Amino acid sequence: MTTNNCINQREARRLLGQVRQGVPPDPDMVPHIRVGREDEENKIVSDPVDGLESVSYGNGHVFFVLGDFGFGKSFFLNLIAERAGERDFLWSMPEIPDIGTLSNKTEFCTEIISEIRYPDQQGTGSAPLLRKFCNEMTLDEFEQMAIEHNLVGGPCYQIFKQVMKASIHNKVEVSHSKREGYVDFADVLAGAASYMHNSEVSLDQLHAIGKNGFSSISNEDEYEYLKGIRSLAIELDYSGIVTLIDEFAEEEMDWNPDEDTEKRLIDLVNKCYQKDEFTNMMFVFVGNRVRWDDLIDSASGGHEALRHRYNAGKLELESLSKNDYTDLVQRMAQLVSTAYNKDISLTASDCRNIVENAVSKHGSVDDISPRKLILQPTDTDADLIDMLREAKY
Repeated sequence: MTTNNCINQREARRLLGQVRQGVPPDPDMVPHIRVGREDEENKIVSDPVDGLESVSYGNGHVFFVLGDFGFGKSFFLNLIAERAGERDFLWSMPEIPDIGTLSNKTEFCTEIISEIRYPDQQGTGSAPLLRKFCNEMTLDEFEQMAIEHNLVGGPCYQIFKQVMKASIHNKVEVSHSKREGYVDFADVLAGAASYMHNSEVSLDQLHAIGKNGFSSISNEDEYEYLKGIRSLAIELDYSGIVTLIDEFAEEEMDWNPDEDTEKRLIDLVNKCYQKDEFTNMMFVFVGNRVRWDDLIDSASGGHEALRHRYNAGKLELESLSKNDYTDLVQRMAQLVSTAYNKDISLTASDCRNIVENAVSKHGSVDDISPRKLILQPTDTDADLIDMLREAKY
């Protein structure tokens, strides 16, 4: 078997380590191990009416990617992140342990903003975007942009303007009961990002970003900040923002969305389809079908639009085929070959036999998953990585 030249040894070892621990690969590593799911990917990415192409034209969309534990939902989410970056979208994977977080508007929005990632810049959160905004726009251009995107008078307008002023003069003046003086650009930028991430902000920073009398973003309309970040992204020639929400609560964990969660879900979904609201934005929820069906049934009483949009945006990850799993074994063999600098003699028949043995162990092809194939391919304790490395197949 030839070595996979598209990935180096260090990357292959990191990827195999993630796979062995059941951790979804980093988005840029997904292409080295992805199999199947082409139809689902095309629906979210390439569809000219519903996909990223449509979002880049100014639409908003919501998808619900559903499947059982181990069927590659989180993996699929990272694949979409990679595809979003290829199309110049910003993307965010907020740390949301349970869909109930949606009912806390501050936590939901600020987690999204603080986890934004970029196709062309290092760092996460709002600071890289604000820095690029200062480098590439003038104050006059910002004022015109603020008018076009209806930011003037909104909660994020003053922050953006103060950051721009600090960039021009390398400082802004502050005056309050405790002191008078100046705050430099780096501190203003940090204060703006911290405020939008709902992190601690000093009194000087609050005054420097024009938030006199405020202590937290929770005192304002957090959605307006999310929309403001989106507007900056569009003006800086990004295609929009994709938010990827992996609901971590699996079978053994609680799932207790309350009425506030239902109301917030309805509000968010509605905003994705209303003019001038969450345009150029896509939200992708990932989770268990039964739980999401129950939530939608509970929330959509009197809100049939929610049920319709849920059904239209629902993508169920079904079982992969034997050919898909055979392809996965082949890709794993290439990674193991690179990681261990070892020539692995694995024929197409060997790959199929490994899959057939896994199917026999677990009952049927519908009963296995990528995780089970990799971690429990046989009745022995050896996982697929060890089997390939030790040529025990």
